[in-house]
Amino acid sequence: MSLTNVLQLRFLSVAGATDMDCDSAGENLTGLPYLEGLDVSRTDVDPENFTRLVVSIGSLIVVCAFNCPVLEEDPAVCNSHGKMTLGFYNDTFKVLSSMFTDTKNEQAFFSDWRNGSNKNEANLDNLMSWVEWILSHALLRIAECNLTGLDQFWLDQGVGLLLTLLQSSQDDV
Repeated sequence: MSLTNVLQLRFLSVAGATDMDCDSAGENLTGLPYLEGLDVSRTDVDPENFTRLVVSIGSLIVVCAFNCPVLEEDPAVCNSHGKMTLGFYNDTFKVLSSMFTDTKNEQAFFSDWRNGSNKNEANLDNLMSWVEWILSHALLRIAECNLTGLDQFWLDQGVGLLLTLLQSSQDDV
């Protein structure tokens, strides 16, 4: 993967990239000064490379890491860097609703954002649109794989996320 001449990239998904050299990818990704959203779902990124990525990319806001077995073994790795990390090991509604201080119901932040009651920065629309898209694709892949041990995830938040995403105005969500 070579991103040498790419500087303006704000959102990137490497989800499902199984033969990715995490060391090389990490070097390239840390050179993206405007990267706000990164999806590493279904990859074999290890805690060391994950930590290097999230710490060295100052502009990074949201990291999606669903079905990353190595990271799921130690959720503290994902939750200790000041970035919003989405995965099986945490409550997606709670993590994302932290961007919306006026939201009283954590599960209502998407509708609050869509209705415009919590728009507090210019780039929030783009970020939330990307999050909607990434979550919809992550949930689709999770459902397709029918991974064992995810019954509680679906009961606690998966179904709620799907129902929330059905209200999206994006055609491909």
